[in-house]
Amino acid sequence: LRKTRVTDLLKLVNREVKMDSTEKSTPIRLEDKEQSGTDEQSKVEETKQDSTEGETQETDDANQGEVETLKFTPEQIEELREKSETFKQEGKECFLEKNYFGAIEQYYEGVKILDPCPNELRPMKSIFYSNIAICHRRMEKLPEVIKYCTMSIEHDETFVKPLLNRASAYYDEEKPDKALEDIKKVKEIDPSYDCDTLYKKYEKEAQIKFEKDKEEMVGKLKDLGNMFLGKFGLSTDNFKMQQNDSGSYNIQFQQ
Repeated sequence: LRKTRVTDLLKLVNREVKMDSTEKSTPIRLEDKEQSGTDEQSKVEETKQDSTEGETQETDDANQGEVETLKFTPEQIEELREKSETFKQEGKECFLEKNYFGAIEQYYEGVKILDPCPNELRPMKSIFYSNIAICHRRMEKLPEVIKYCTMSIEHDETFVKPLLNRASAYYDEEKPDKALEDIKKVKEIDPSYDCDTLYKKYEKEAQIKFEKDKEEMVGKLKDLGNMFLGKFGLSTDNFKMQQNDSGSYNIQFQQ
């Protein structure tokens, strides 16, 4: 009986050992773990991407809804026009009294009434900015004149007055080339507008400025050239610039 029990016990041990060796003989490979981790990460990223796309679509839909709510009825547009017109008149009264700060304040109130501004009232908003620029012109604040004239033009590119005022400010800032550009735009918008005198004036001054700037640039190039050419016993005097028929320049070497 004891011998039978011992035999049975040995069989049981051998079976456990065999099962353990079988499990150890098929270990999990590192590549399998990495692949499994990569697959899980991909699934997470796909989930995030789907979520982000969904949020983006919802945001776009919300923005579209906001845009639609900003549409104005003809009655609302007319109401805004009347309210802003009141500030325009009050600003004009201050301007005539030479109360330029008061006028600017009133014009600003008119601008705020038109925010957000319907497309139909953009020309009116342009007038407010133009009037603010004129007030700054009377106070000789040229940078502010240019700033508000530019804002006026952005709201109505066909408005001639801010182009003329900005051209004048550019000219007084010794920028006749920019002044000439604005006068050219005036002629394009309204060929019948009489600005030939200003055009010729700005064109002449722009040419003078161009020649002056060119001489200054050539002088600086000469100084730079002499610094390098001096190492070889040469100077820019050994090179002569000659203008050809096309208006460009040729450089010729001379001893």
